[in-house]
Amino acid sequence: FLLALALVVPVAKQAVIHYFGTDYSPYLVSGSSMAPTMEDGQAVLINKVRGRIENGSIIICYLPEAGYRFTIATPPQVIVKRVIAGPGETVDIGADDVILINGLAAEEPYLTEAAKSETYLPNYPTHYVLAEDAYFVAGDNRGHSCDSRYFGAVRSDEIIGVVNENT
Repeated sequence: FLLALALVVPVAKQAVIHYFGTDYSPYLVSGSSMAPTMEDGQAVLINKVRGRIENGSIIICYLPEAGYRFTIATPPQVIVKRVIAGPGETVDIGADDVILINGLAAEEPYLTEAAKSETYLPNYPTHYVLAEDAYFVAGDNRGHSCDSRYFGAVRSDEIIGVVNENT
C-alpha cells in the first residue's frame, strides 16, 4: 500500500499542476516590510508555477546578491515583496515620494499615508530601466523595507513564486 501511495501522490500532484497550473507551497512571512498587508509570522501560500506576474503581485524571491550589503543575512535569503514594475518598464522615484512607471504615477492603494511618505531615498538611484527578465519590487512598509530601491531589480530566475492573496 505504501509503495502504491508513494507512486500515486507525485503523479497526482503533477496532474493537478498540469491541469490547474498551480503548485502551492507554504511560506512564513518574516519581518515587517510588508505590514500592514502581511504581518511577521503570517503563513501564506505561494504558487510556485511561474505564471504571469503583474504589477501589484506579491512575490517570494531570493534576495539578489547586491542586497546582501544592506543586511546581516547570509545567502540564500528569501524575501517577500510587491512587484511595482515589470520587464521593459521604466521606474522613476520622485523626491515627492511618487513612483512613476513609464511616466505615469503608480496606483498603490495598499500603502498607508506613512509608507507613501517614505518611498524616496536620498543618495540612492531614482531612475531604473528594467531588463526583459527583471522586476522592481518594494515592501508595503517602505520605511522598513530593503528592496529594489536599494539593490536594484530582481531577476525572474530569483523569483520563487507568487503569493496567493486569499491566504
